[in-house]
Amino acid sequence: MSDDAKGESAPAVSTENLVTLCAWSNTVRHEGEWMTFGRYLERRFGLMTTHGISPKAIEKLEAEDQVPAAGALKDPKRLAAIKAIGLLDTLPTAGLTASQD
Repeated sequence: MSDDAKGESAPAVSTENLVTLCAWSNTVRHEGEWMTFGRYLERRFGLMTTHGISPKAIEKLEAEDQVPAAGALKDPKRLAAIKAIGLLDTLPTAGLTASQD
């Protein structure tokens, strides 16, 4: 047993109970192989997974949707970059100009 910050005993952590997560790729190392978390749950525990979106994530997406992106589309540098790679022709052109004279 080890002591936590309050001086209380906490169970010792064995390496059998540790799961290595990659913070960058959000993958799990299991039996020497890196895999998605869903794959890990399936292999380790026989659990099948599905995808959804949490209420908090929905709120965030809705809030971001409310923010007008028009300012970014009027930035001359951004418009020049979009035009240079040919994406300008794929976007609605109403109200978009390459210069802000």
